[in-house]
Amino acid sequence: MPYVAMKARFPDRQKLFDQIWDPRHMNPHTIMPPFGANRILDKSQINKIIDFLYTH
Repeated sequence: MPYVAMKARFPDRQKLFDQIWDPRHMNPHTIMPPFGANRILDKSQINKIIDFLYTH
């Protein structure tokens, strides 16, 4: 599964949020879309995703 041990990989919740919001800040050549910056997801939706990832 691609989301294995996300809490261990991203113990700082804000860093994971930033990665989902706009991953180009950490890697300008990423293929991951900037979900927040492009308004694909709002802050509440991203936080729900993080809640899910942190429980699995």
